[in-house]
Amino acid sequence: MEKNNDRDKRYIYDALYDIIYLPDFIWNIISCPELQHLREVRLCDINSLCLTGGANINRYEHAIGTCYLANECIKSWPEQIPLKKEEERQLLLAALLHDVVQAAFGHSVEHIVSKEGFSPEESFADLILEKTNRPYKYKLATFEPIFFGMPKELVHRISEADIEAIDEIIKGKGKFGPLINGKMDLDNLDNVFRLAYHIGIVRSGEVPLKIAKSLWVENGRLIIREEALAEVRKWYDIRRRLYSFLLLNPEEFSGKCMLREAIELAKMRNKHALSWYVTDYALLLQLFKTPLARLEVKQYLFSLAFHFREELNKGILSKNLLNAFKQKDAKLSSSATVEKGTSGWRIRSQARNYFIEDKKNELSVYRVTVRGEDISKIVQRLMKGELYGCIGIFSTSRIEKSEMLGNTNKRRDLEDGLSQAVKEKFGKTFKYVKVALHLIKDVDKTRRKVTLWTDTGRFVEIGESSKQLLIGVFFKNPGLNMYKIDHNTETIRRIKERVKNYLRDSLQAPNLDEVQLYAEAN
Repeated sequence: MEKNNDRDKRYIYDALYDIIYLPDFIWNIISCPELQHLREVRLCDINSLCLTGGANINRYEHAIGTCYLANECIKSWPEQIPLKKEEERQLLLAALLHDVVQAAFGHSVEHIVSKEGFSPEESFADLILEKTNRPYKYKLATFEPIFFGMPKELVHRISEADIEAIDEIIKGKGKFGPLINGKMDLDNLDNVFRLAYHIGIVRSGEVPLKIAKSLWVENGRLIIREEALAEVRKWYDIRRRLYSFLLLNPEEFSGKCMLREAIELAKMRNKHALSWYVTDYALLLQLFKTPLARLEVKQYLFSLAFHFREELNKGILSKNLLNAFKQKDAKLSSSATVEKGTSGWRIRSQARNYFIEDKKNELSVYRVTVRGEDISKIVQRLMKGELYGCIGIFSTSRIEKSEMLGNTNKRRDLEDGLSQAVKEKFGKTFKYVKVALHLIKDVDKTRRKVTLWTDTGRFVEIGESSKQLLIGVFFKNPGLNMYKIDHNTETIRRIKERVKNYLRDSLQAPNLDEVQLYAEAN
């Protein structure tokens, strides 16, 4: 009956929910460049070669779907808990705009910029109202073009008070925060079922719609009608299966590894290489055009006595210092030069360069080598589908190791160590092997426990939460790409075992286990 009343109105025909009608004030916002640029930003974190149905769903489609669920939630809100029109408007706008400042390729880029203190959930008002420019390249000017030469418009169509209120909801705070940013929220309901639908796991959006119509917030708690609990269990099961594909498939893992590597290299060339509003294709094109990245790799050699500090400060290489070096590394010549930096000294010679780190009780000596990384080649391989070859995916419950592996330099040290370990054991076959690591912190992803109160006053817990660190190990060599590795050969099996043991020792993770490749399909 409701659709008959709306039949002369503008609509969106949605894959999950059929015909969608939205309030008039939403249509006034939809044309803003901040929202429209999401049509060119994927819902997936990578342009998937495996999950082809989900590879090109955009965040605009998801934003509309989340807004629709919020509208249906409001329509079914209990009469005894009245809502103000202002509150309804702010909730709908928060649902529509919750992904506006989400990065291109979603969490793949977010993982990198989060190291600099950026979180899309925490930054909506800051970026829309121009209160910050970290870590993105951002000219603090309203007229800066963000999408096909068009400037921002949200700030002119929504009051600052509403923007601040929307910001609070997106952060998961205030009266409606749990509906947009919680363990099970409208955003996640649409996200999970939209991806699952396009991939082929589910056939309709009936479950998220039923749940949305059964949810409300009362006294800071998320409440659900008792009869909808069966749908929540379906959400949990669908989410678990979907995230197993997204996180455990080797092609997905490899693609994320390559994209992260290309972005990290680009940011080393230019720390402001990203803009918050860049679209997926524009980012890939930007990466492709980035010049060769030259990286310094530091390899620890030995320690020097602290009394050499004084002569290094004076730029002197005494005979005693040269002898101390030559006992460990005979390549240093007396003609080498010393340069003082903020954290140590750089010694440059014709044969080799060194870095001496100034510590409290000793001086640590590193050999410095420079290697070039061609970002354009990584992007070409990614677009061609010539993915890094998967040696294996491993899991450990020691999620605190993500702090160490999240540090680019420490991860590269581990990659160099793994490459050397493979060369030492299998040098005749893999003399020039290069290994890459990528980690995914799986906390509440492949499994997510949700706690709810029902309308009968009952407290309910559904599911359990995952808590593991996933570590993907890959060959970077083009000749050992994803489709040229035969995992049934004895050599590859022995390399995998060597890698697993090396990771166990390096991470002090005796419970490190191997994830069976492609088991998620079963």
